[in-house]
Amino acid sequence: GCKGQAKEGQLMLPSDRALMSDDHLSAHVRAYAADQQAFFADFARAFAKLQRFGMAPVPQPALSPTLLYARRVLKRLIAEKKCGPIMIRLSWHDAATWNAKDGTGGARGCMRHQTGEAG
Repeated sequence: GCKGQAKEGQLMLPSDRALMSDDHLSAHVRAYAADQQAFFADFARAFAKLQRFGMAPVPQPALSPTLLYARRVLKRLIAEKKCGPIMIRLSWHDAATWNAKDGTGGARGCMRHQTGEAG
């Protein structure tokens, strides 16, 4: 369960530990741990608010067959390993690096390779 300790083989970020050390916030963590669909519903509502109040969606180019394949593989891996929530959390942290003034950071800010360099 959620006792502020990671299970063997799992990662617990310092921010996760901080959430568990606060009685009010740890109640939310436990509720979401018990009901993943509630987490996704609340996350979707919060994200929609962000978009309504100034965070414009970024136009996405058509995905190449290689990226479509990678998407399928990742979806299968996430379903098999049941790591969806941590992937959302990592994406959220990554997206929080967006700098609107110079257009750096954000969800693409941690890319390690330029187009065509990977693999």
